Amino acid sequence: METRPGITKTPQLKGGQRQGGQRELGQEQRVQGQAGQSTVEYALVLLGAAALALLLLSWVTGSDVIGRLFETVFGGIIERAG
Repeated sequence: METRPGITKTPQLKGGQRQGGQRELGQEQRVQGQAGQSTVEYALVLLGAAALALLLLSWVTGSDVIGRLFETVFGGIIERAG
């Protein structure tokens, strides 16, 4: 365990806590280094979802899938209602 000049070692308690509420120096640095990691992961997932949505949209607009889907759905509704 490293100490900085002017910092004295204190007895370690449970969970990395030390007397006086201080934490180990390495643990603080690890937490600060990973602070934005989940934000980056969410951003990458959103970019992937957007890319898939654009691919799906380009495929759907190039074919008659939407028209056939609406005809099937509304045709079934009209048959059952009529």
